[in-house]
Amino acid sequence: MLESSIAEFKKGDFFSGNLEWKEYQVSEGKGLSKINADSSVLSRYLGILGMTGLTAYFGLLEVAQPKQGEAIVISGAAGAVGSVVGQIGKILGCKLVGITGSDEKVELLKSKFEFDEVINYKTTHDLKKAIKKNCPKGVDIYFDSVGGEISDAVLKNINKHARISICGAISLYNETQLPLGPRVQPPLLTNSPLCVDSLFPILQIALKKESHSWQHG
Repeated sequence: MLESSIAEFKKGDFFSGNLEWKEYQVSEGKGLSKINADSSVLSRYLGILGMTGLTAYFGLLEVAQPKQGEAIVISGAAGAVGSVVGQIGKILGCKLVGITGSDEKVELLKSKFEFDEVINYKTTHDLKKAIKKNCPKGVDIYFDSVGGEISDAVLKNINKHARISICGAISLYNETQLPLGPRVQPPLLTNSPLCVDSLFPILQIALKKESHSWQHG
């Protein structure tokens, strides 16, 4: 903060917020969160201590509520959110199965992030079968950032009372027409998932309640 007429913000303060991409700008303070520059490297507030970390934390713990020994399948597993979801799941004693798009990412997830199994969807002929092989007792939690055919395959392997945390649908963002695909109602109806939830409204509430204490803790 270079100059401020707002009581909560003083000259020299650091803060985060959804602002324009430029060096200098004027703000009324709405949507800004003060951050503690002494507690961590500032860049971490754009990652693990920011939106991606909070998305992983609340998306897994609040929506999916994992239990030790459960099988978690994570699409987009090598991404900024998916990799953190995996680390939290590992701490909680869950089995981690990641889905990603290159052999390099497969190796990264196994060696650095300690995923139990990782599937390269680009070189896997039958994704449904591969998920069943790696989750022989079924999928308890699906953390989805991809949608599309990958989610079709995962949903066919979910257990009764599974939990599904919908973070994104990146496979569909650039489509000019909505692709046709398997309807999700049959596996959802048959397996009665306890929760199928989008993270956006949950994050809006959680960020207001928790980000202040997390970023200052």
